[in-house]
Amino acid sequence: MKVILLVEDDEAIRSALAELLEDMEEGYRIVQAANGREAINVLYTSPVDLVVTDLSMPVLDGFALLAHLMGAHARMPVIVLTAYGTSDTRKHLKELGATYLEKPRDLAALPHLVREKLAQRARGHIEGITLAGLLQILNLERKTCSLRVVSGGRLGELHCESGEVIHAECKGVHGVDAVHEILGWQEPTIEIAEAPSLAERTIDVPLLHLLLDSARRRDEDAHRLTLVD
Repeated sequence: MKVILLVEDDEAIRSALAELLEDMEEGYRIVQAANGREAINVLYTSPVDLVVTDLSMPVLDGFALLAHLMGAHARMPVIVLTAYGTSDTRKHLKELGATYLEKPRDLAALPHLVREKLAQRARGHIEGITLAGLLQILNLERKTCSLRVVSGGRLGELHCESGEVIHAECKGVHGVDAVHEILGWQEPTIEIAEAPSLAERTIDVPLLHLLLDSARRRDEDAHRLTLVD
């Protein structure tokens, strides 16, 4: 039996969603959590096939949960719930590996999306949320926070203000160059915390431009490697 982890702090909404999912003919088992901390405890102790999570929650919010999933459960399919969003936003986030539903308008579509995500995982096609995808979610929600990124013994930090990356550092490199370095790391582990007050802003480039430039650099590097081979 497939197990769905439902993470939502509003008890009435969580109960309604659990009932909606339990009524699906596939007979999924629904495990409920009221915040990200409870969800992580479940993930450590029980097998889970799909996570459905709100973003705004007490104790540990959905952003921190997504960061945990990226590190510890990189291929876990995720459906993100939020009180805000547009059709373009949801389409974009779906391409990033996370389906984005607006509460309460789009919740009727949840059963269909659950089937779709679990079918993808059964075929081995599901892809987890990337660091770039997480940054775009933070941008869409105008989140202010710090990200501690670890990969292969390397440590980097990204500081976001209202969803924009305003400072980055790793290995003595700061600013835009540090962002590109960190975005190129494979299978990073990420922790999210409140952003410290910064005396200096080292990045004034919009996030979208940073991501597009990083993608262009990676494509150029891959092309050069192909020519060498």
